[in-house]
Amino acid sequence: MIRYFDSSAWAKRYVFEPGTDEVMRFGQQASVATSRLTVVETASGITRRLREGGITVTESERMLADLESDAAGILLIEVDGYVCRIAVEVLRRHALRAGDAVQLASALHLLRRLGRGIEFVCFDQRLNAAARTEGLLTPAVS
Repeated sequence: MIRYFDSSAWAKRYVFEPGTDEVMRFGQQASVATSRLTVVETASGITRRLREGGITVTESERMLADLESDAAGILLIEVDGYVCRIAVEVLRRHALRAGDAVQLASALHLLRRLGRGIEFVCFDQRLNAAARTEGLLTPAVS
């Protein structure tokens, strides 16, 4: 089984908040995949926390280094023309933001390649509902 993490889930690996324990456990129990966009969105969240004074420069640098290291060890789905076409299809069927559509499209691309066994880990209920409608499994998260 492969667990696809969207940005709302993946970011919890770096900033302790509700759901962090679940994300860490889910990541240990299966192969992990995400979109290249997730790396950018997670880095954005880390640097925003630094600018807002929520973390120190040292903490930010450690988190960004961990993010880079983690990204090197997982399956990254590139945001290419094919994924973008799937994202537009998804937007026609679901009321999602563009970034969420790219996340869902990336997971659907993986599902189409493998044909089975993709869990979509996400903490956004609207995106989870769309993922289920599109045929992805969504584990219960709190």
